[in-house]
Amino acid sequence: MRERSARSMISEYDEVARLAQSAAVLMSAGLSPDRVWTYLGVSMADVAARSEPSWRSFASGWAVATTVGAPMAQSMRRLATALREGAGVVRDIQAALVGPQSASKLILYLPFAALGLGAVLGFNSFAFLLFRPLGWGCILFSALLIYSGAQWSARLTIRATPLSWNAGFRAELTAMALGGGASLERAVALVKTELGEALDAGETASIERILALAEDAGVPAAELLRAEAERQRYEARAAGQAGAQRLGVQLLLPLGLCVLPAFVLLGVVPLIVSVLSSTSLGI
Repeated sequence: MRERSARSMISEYDEVARLAQSAAVLMSAGLSPDRVWTYLGVSMADVAARSEPSWRSFASGWAVATTVGAPMAQSMRRLATALREGAGVVRDIQAALVGPQSASKLILYLPFAALGLGAVLGFNSFAFLLFRPLGWGCILFSALLIYSGAQWSARLTIRATPLSWNAGFRAELTAMALGGGASLERAVALVKTELGEALDAGETASIERILALAEDAGVPAAELLRAEAERQRYEARAAGQAGAQRLGVQLLLPLGLCVLPAFVLLGVVPLIVSVLSSTSLGI
Protein backbone atom coordinates (compact mmCIF):
# COMPACT_ATOMS: atom_id res chain seq x y z
CA MET A 1 0.00 0.00 0.00
CA ARG A 2 2.80 2.36 0.76
CA GLU A 3 3.82 2.59 -2.86
CA ARG A 4 0.65 4.43 -3.74
CA SER A 5 -0.08 7.99 -2.70
CA ALA A 6 -2.08 8.37 0.49
CA ARG A 7 -4.38 10.89 -1.17
CA SER A 8 -5.29 8.42 -3.90
CA MET A 9 -5.95 5.66 -1.38
CA ILE A 10 -8.17 7.89 0.78
CA SER A 11 -10.12 8.94 -2.31
CA GLU A 12 -10.69 5.31 -3.25
CA TYR A 13 -11.93 4.40 0.22
CA ASP A 14 -14.33 7.37 0.20
CA GLU A 15 -15.60 6.32 -3.23
CA VAL A 16 -16.26 2.74 -2.10
CA ALA A 17 -17.88 4.00 1.12
CA ARG A 18 -20.28 6.09 -1.00
CA LEU A 19 -21.03 3.02 -3.10
CA ALA A 20 -21.82 0.96 0.00
CA GLN A 21 -23.96 3.77 1.44
CA SER A 22 -25.89 4.10 -1.83
CA ALA A 23 -26.48 0.34 -1.87
CA ALA A 24 -27.79 0.53 1.70
CA VAL A 25 -30.23 3.32 0.83
CA LEU A 26 -31.53 1.51 -2.26
CA MET A 27 -32.05 -1.76 -0.40
CA SER A 28 -33.75 0.09 2.47
CA ALA A 29 -36.20 1.37 -0.16
CA GLY A 30 -37.08 -2.21 -1.07
CA LEU A 31 -34.79 -3.00 -4.00
CA SER A 32 -33.29 -6.46 -4.16
CA PRO A 33 -29.50 -6.82 -4.06
CA ASP A 34 -29.49 -7.88 -7.72
CA ARG A 35 -31.37 -4.76 -8.83
CA VAL A 36 -29.14 -2.53 -6.73
CA TRP A 37 -26.17 -3.27 -8.97
CA THR A 38 -28.12 -2.01 -12.00
CA TYR A 39 -28.77 1.33 -10.37
CA LEU A 40 -25.22 1.66 -9.09
CA GLY A 41 -23.83 1.23 -12.59
CA VAL A 42 -21.38 -1.51 -11.64
CA SER A 43 -21.55 -5.26 -11.22
CA MET A 44 -20.20 -7.64 -8.65
CA ALA A 45 -17.85 -8.94 -11.34
CA ASP A 46 -16.46 -5.40 -11.76
CA VAL A 47 -15.91 -5.12 -8.01
CA ALA A 48 -14.27 -8.54 -7.77
CA ALA A 49 -11.93 -7.66 -10.64
CA ARG A 50 -10.54 -4.62 -8.82
CA SER A 51 -7.30 -5.19 -6.94
CA GLU A 52 -7.34 -2.09 -4.72
CA PRO A 53 -7.70 -2.76 -0.96
CA SER A 54 -10.84 -0.62 -0.75
CA TRP A 55 -12.66 -2.62 -3.43
CA ARG A 56 -11.45 -5.91 -1.98
CA SER A 57 -12.85 -4.84 1.40
CA PHE A 58 -16.21 -4.04 -0.17
CA ALA A 59 -16.28 -7.37 -2.00
CA SER A 60 -15.42 -9.21 1.24
CA GLY A 61 -18.18 -7.43 3.15
CA TRP A 62 -20.75 -8.15 0.47
CA ALA A 63 -19.71 -11.81 0.28
CA VAL A 64 -19.94 -12.29 4.06
CA ALA A 65 -23.35 -10.61 4.29
CA THR A 66 -24.87 -12.59 1.41
CA THR A 67 -23.39 -15.89 2.55
CA VAL A 68 -24.82 -15.74 6.08
CA GLY A 69 -28.05 -13.99 5.05
CA ALA A 70 -27.41 -10.86 7.08
CA PRO A 71 -29.75 -7.86 6.56
CA MET A 72 -28.12 -6.34 3.48
CA ALA A 73 -29.15 -2.73 3.97
CA GLN A 74 -27.91 -2.67 7.56
CA SER A 75 -24.75 -4.56 6.62
CA MET A 76 -23.90 -2.16 3.77
CA ARG A 77 -24.51 0.84 6.01
CA ARG A 78 -22.13 -0.52 8.63
CA LEU A 79 -19.63 -1.43 5.92
CA ALA A 80 -19.77 2.13 4.59
CA THR A 81 -19.19 3.48 8.10
CA ALA A 82 -16.21 1.16 8.63
CA LEU A 83 -14.63 2.16 5.30
CA ARG A 84 -15.23 5.85 5.92
CA GLU A 85 -13.82 5.70 9.43
CA GLY A 86 -10.81 3.72 8.20
CA ALA A 87 -10.10 6.39 5.61
CA GLY A 88 -10.61 9.03 8.30
CA VAL A 89 -7.93 7.44 10.46
CA VAL A 90 -5.38 7.65 7.67
CA ARG A 91 -6.54 11.16 6.70
CA ASP A 92 -5.85 12.34 10.25
CA ILE A 93 -2.43 10.69 10.21
CA GLN A 94 -1.56 12.23 6.85
CA ALA A 95 -2.60 15.66 8.14
CA ALA A 96 -0.23 15.21 11.06
CA LEU A 97 2.56 14.24 8.65
CA VAL A 98 2.17 17.32 6.43
CA GLY A 99 4.32 19.56 8.63
CA PRO A 100 7.35 17.23 8.93
CA GLN A 101 7.14 16.24 5.25
CA SER A 102 7.02 19.87 4.07
CA ALA A 103 9.87 20.85 6.35
CA SER A 104 11.96 17.93 5.07
CA LYS A 105 11.46 18.91 1.42
CA LEU A 106 12.18 22.56 2.14
CA ILE A 107 15.39 21.79 4.01
CA LEU A 108 16.74 19.79 1.06
CA TYR A 109 16.86 23.04 -0.95
CA LEU A 110 19.15 24.76 1.56
CA PRO A 111 22.41 23.80 -0.21
CA PHE A 112 21.13 25.28 -3.47
CA ALA A 113 20.03 28.42 -1.67
CA ALA A 114 23.61 28.74 -0.43
CA LEU A 115 24.80 29.11 -4.04
CA GLY A 116 22.41 32.00 -4.59
CA LEU A 117 23.53 33.58 -1.32
CA GLY A 118 27.13 33.55 -2.49
CA ALA A 119 26.20 35.25 -5.76
CA VAL A 120 24.18 37.92 -3.92
CA LEU A 121 27.13 38.66 -1.65
CA GLY A 122 29.34 39.15 -4.70
CA PHE A 123 31.47 36.02 -4.43
CA ASN A 124 32.21 33.97 -7.52
CA SER A 125 31.13 30.65 -6.03
CA PHE A 126 30.18 29.14 -9.38
CA ALA A 127 33.64 29.69 -10.82
CA PHE A 128 35.22 27.89 -7.90
CA LEU A 129 32.80 24.99 -8.09
CA LEU A 130 32.95 24.57 -11.87
CA PHE A 131 36.59 25.21 -12.69
CA ARG A 132 38.63 23.99 -9.73
CA PRO A 133 39.29 20.38 -8.69
CA LEU A 134 38.40 21.21 -5.09
CA GLY A 135 35.10 22.64 -6.34
CA TRP A 136 34.38 19.45 -8.29
CA GLY A 137 34.92 17.49 -5.11
CA CYS A 138 32.51 19.78 -3.24
CA ILE A 139 29.84 19.28 -5.92
CA LEU A 140 30.26 15.51 -5.98
CA PHE A 141 30.26 15.08 -2.22
CA SER A 142 27.34 17.50 -1.81
CA ALA A 143 25.31 15.59 -4.39
CA LEU A 144 25.94 12.36 -2.49
CA LEU A 145 24.96 14.00 0.79
CA ILE A 146 21.77 15.53 -0.64
CA TYR A 147 20.76 12.24 -2.24
CA SER A 148 21.46 10.35 0.99
CA GLY A 149 19.50 12.89 3.01
CA ALA A 150 16.53 12.70 0.64
CA GLN A 151 16.49 8.89 0.75
CA TRP A 152 16.88 8.85 4.52
CA SER A 153 14.04 11.35 4.97
CA ALA A 154 11.83 9.34 2.61
CA ARG A 155 12.44 6.13 4.54
CA LEU A 156 11.60 7.85 7.83
CA THR A 157 8.39 9.22 6.32
CA ILE A 158 7.37 5.83 4.92
CA ARG A 159 7.98 4.25 8.32
CA ALA A 160 5.62 6.80 9.88
CA THR A 161 2.90 6.00 7.33
CA PRO A 162 0.31 3.45 8.54
CA LEU A 163 0.81 -0.10 7.34
CA SER A 164 -2.85 -1.04 7.46
CA TRP A 165 -5.81 0.89 6.11
CA ASN A 166 -8.26 -1.62 7.55
CA ALA A 167 -7.85 -1.27 11.29
CA GLY A 168 -10.75 -3.10 12.91
CA PHE A 169 -12.14 -4.39 9.61
CA ARG A 170 -11.81 -8.07 10.51
CA ALA A 171 -13.79 -7.44 13.69
CA GLU A 172 -16.46 -5.58 11.71
CA LEU A 173 -16.87 -8.46 9.26
CA THR A 174 -17.00 -11.02 12.06
CA ALA A 175 -19.73 -8.98 13.77
CA MET A 176 -21.57 -8.79 10.45
CA ALA A 177 -21.43 -12.57 10.07
CA LEU A 178 -22.70 -13.09 13.60
CA GLY A 179 -25.48 -10.58 12.96
CA GLY A 180 -26.65 -12.80 10.11
CA GLY A 181 -27.09 -15.73 12.45
CA ALA A 182 -23.83 -17.56 11.81
CA SER A 183 -22.24 -19.47 14.64
CA LEU A 184 -18.97 -18.28 16.13
CA GLU A 185 -17.01 -21.00 14.36
CA ARG A 186 -18.64 -20.35 11.00
CA ALA A 187 -18.27 -16.58 11.30
CA VAL A 188 -14.56 -16.83 12.08
CA ALA A 189 -13.98 -19.35 9.29
CA LEU A 190 -15.91 -17.29 6.73
CA VAL A 191 -14.07 -14.06 7.52
CA LYS A 192 -10.75 -15.90 7.45
CA THR A 193 -11.62 -17.26 4.01
CA GLU A 194 -12.58 -13.84 2.68
CA LEU A 195 -9.65 -11.88 4.15
CA GLY A 196 -7.03 -14.61 4.36
CA GLU A 197 -4.06 -14.09 6.65
CA ALA A 198 -3.22 -10.65 5.26
CA LEU A 199 -4.18 -8.74 8.39
CA ASP A 200 -2.02 -8.24 11.43
CA ALA A 201 -1.70 -11.25 13.75
CA GLY A 202 -2.33 -8.99 16.74
CA GLU A 203 -5.75 -8.05 15.36
CA THR A 204 -6.66 -11.70 14.90
CA ALA A 205 -5.55 -12.48 18.46
CA SER A 206 -7.66 -9.64 19.89
CA ILE A 207 -10.73 -10.91 18.04
CA GLU A 208 -10.16 -14.41 19.36
CA ARG A 209 -9.92 -12.96 22.86
CA ILE A 210 -13.23 -11.11 22.40
CA LEU A 211 -14.93 -14.23 21.09
CA ALA A 212 -13.66 -16.29 24.02
CA LEU A 213 -14.89 -13.64 26.45
CA ALA A 214 -18.34 -13.56 24.84
CA GLU A 215 -18.61 -17.34 24.90
CA ASP A 216 -17.52 -17.62 28.54
CA ALA A 217 -19.82 -14.81 29.67
CA GLY A 218 -22.72 -15.97 27.52
CA VAL A 219 -23.22 -12.52 25.94
CA PRO A 220 -23.69 -11.56 22.27
CA ALA A 221 -20.31 -11.19 20.60
CA ALA A 222 -21.38 -8.85 17.78
CA GLU A 223 -21.51 -5.67 19.88
CA LEU A 224 -18.26 -6.57 21.60
CA LEU A 225 -16.62 -6.99 18.21
CA ARG A 226 -17.92 -3.63 16.96
CA ALA A 227 -16.54 -2.00 20.10
CA GLU A 228 -13.25 -3.79 19.45
CA ALA A 229 -13.20 -2.44 15.89
CA GLU A 230 -13.70 1.10 17.19
CA ARG A 231 -10.89 0.57 19.72
CA GLN A 232 -8.51 -0.64 17.02
CA ARG A 233 -9.28 2.38 14.83
CA TYR A 234 -8.74 4.69 17.80
CA GLU A 235 -5.39 3.07 18.58
CA ALA A 236 -4.35 3.22 14.92
CA ARG A 237 -5.12 6.95 14.85
CA ALA A 238 -3.25 7.59 18.11
CA ALA A 239 -0.24 5.52 17.01
CA GLY A 240 -0.10 7.27 13.65
CA GLN A 241 -0.25 10.74 15.17
CA ALA A 242 2.46 9.80 17.66
CA GLY A 243 4.56 8.54 14.77
CA ALA A 244 4.11 11.86 12.99
CA GLN A 245 5.36 13.69 16.06
CA ARG A 246 8.39 11.41 16.28
CA LEU A 247 9.06 12.02 12.59
CA GLY A 248 9.54 15.73 13.23
CA VAL A 249 12.39 14.88 15.61
CA GLN A 250 13.86 12.05 13.54
CA LEU A 251 14.18 14.30 10.48
CA LEU A 252 16.79 16.30 12.38
CA LEU A 253 19.23 13.43 11.76
CA PRO A 254 19.39 13.72 7.94
CA LEU A 255 19.35 17.49 8.38
CA GLY A 256 22.40 17.52 10.65
CA LEU A 257 24.38 14.72 9.04
CA CYS A 258 23.61 15.25 5.34
CA VAL A 259 21.93 18.53 4.44
CA LEU A 260 23.96 20.91 6.61
CA PRO A 261 27.34 19.48 5.46
CA ALA A 262 26.13 19.86 1.86
CA PHE A 263 25.19 23.46 2.68
CA VAL A 264 28.70 24.07 3.99
CA LEU A 265 30.34 22.51 0.92
CA LEU A 266 28.26 24.46 -1.59
CA GLY A 267 27.87 27.71 0.30
CA VAL A 268 30.54 28.23 2.94
CA VAL A 269 33.60 26.62 1.33
CA PRO A 270 33.33 28.63 -1.92
CA LEU A 271 32.96 31.82 0.12
CA ILE A 272 36.04 31.03 2.19
CA VAL A 273 38.06 30.18 -0.91
CA SER A 274 36.91 33.40 -2.60
CA VAL A 275 37.93 35.47 0.41
CA LEU A 276 41.33 33.77 0.62
CA SER A 277 41.84 34.21 -3.12
CA SER A 278 41.38 37.95 -2.77
CA THR A 279 44.08 38.22 -0.10
CA SER A 280 47.78 37.67 -0.12
CA LEU A 281 47.02 34.04 0.81
CA GLY A 282 45.39 33.54 -2.58
CA ILE A 283 44.65 29.99 -3.50
